[in-house]
Amino acid sequence: MKKYWHKLSFLQKNVLLTVLVILTLVGSMGALSFNMFQNSMMSLFERQSIETGEIVLKKLDVELVRDMAKDPTAEKVKKEKLTEKLDEVSKELKSVGQTYVTGAKPNEKRELQLVGLTTELTKAFPIKPGDYYEQPAHWMKAYDKVIDTKKAQMTEVYEDEIGSWVTILEPITDGENNIVAIIAADLDASIVPITKEKFMIQGLLFIIISLAIATITQFFIVRHSLAPLKDLREGLRKIGEGDLSIKLKERPDDIGIINVYFNNTIEKFKGIIDKVRQTAEQVSSSSQELSASTEENSMAVQEIASSIEGLRVGAQSQKTSVQQCLGIVHGMEDKVEEITGAAKQVAVASEGMEQHSIEGNEVIGQIINRNYSAT
Repeated sequence: MKKYWHKLSFLQKNVLLTVLVILTLVGSMGALSFNMFQNSMMSLFERQSIETGEIVLKKLDVELVRDMAKDPTAEKVKKEKLTEKLDEVSKELKSVGQTYVTGAKPNEKRELQLVGLTTELTKAFPIKPGDYYEQPAHWMKAYDKVIDTKKAQMTEVYEDEIGSWVTILEPITDGENNIVAIIAADLDASIVPITKEKFMIQGLLFIIISLAIATITQFFIVRHSLAPLKDLREGLRKIGEGDLSIKLKERPDDIGIINVYFNNTIEKFKGIIDKVRQTAEQVSSSSQELSASTEENSMAVQEIASSIEGLRVGAQSQKTSVQQCLGIVHGMEDKVEEITGAAKQVAVASEGMEQHSIEGNEVIGQIINRNYSAT
């Protein structure tokens, strides 16, 4: 179900939800209306049935019923008279099917004693006044209400081979207000199921017609309202294909506002694309300049590499020259040391010569002095 739901279009989902909502509302209203109609109809039918029961009660001799309730088999004359009265009531009232009288006190089996029967009932069933007879559950349910309230009660609608019926139970009381007998009249209730059936058919027709009208109306309204979404979808498709020339119609409703946002977005996209194009052109120009600079730098790098190679060779030569110079310097150091030693020896000799010179001068002075004295 979930997978099928996702496959539906937005329009189909909207219409389907509308149909479900209408069905829920109309179904709820229909059920409520049917319940109200049924209660109202049954209330009216019950009132009419009780009125019919009162008519039956008035047509019978209540004193005769009281006497028969004491002993249903006592007097044949009274029994025949009660049967005659019951037959007259059944014939005069067309809505009454059968009329009979029962006692008020059940036996241990919850069976009630039959007090009076119509001739038709006596012939149709092997029963007679004085016999105990087990009544149906719906009958006994109404009987219990009669005993509790001491008022006439109506049974639920029941069906048999002939049709639909309800039974009116009219209590007969004595001077002390004790129930001594119950007059039962079976009333034709075929109008109840017939009326229900007509109401249900009319209700279903109303629901179907209302649902069809609402669905068709909703379909066209939603289709018209969602038509701009098709334009929006088509616009998105063209954008996906790279066409930014589309512009949707702007309207004051919600979808029109979406179209405004869509158009503004397209304009922003165009501006972004223009900026990207300009940037791409600038990048292309810069790339060309960078390519030229790269070539120049490559040549310069090659020259630098050649210079570095020359420097490397020169450095190797300088290394050899330095080693030679170091040898010469070491030789010069040795010579300097020799010269220094010779210089020291010369200095010592000079000091000796100076001493000898002083001594010679002294000798010469003495000689001169001696010569001078001799003269």
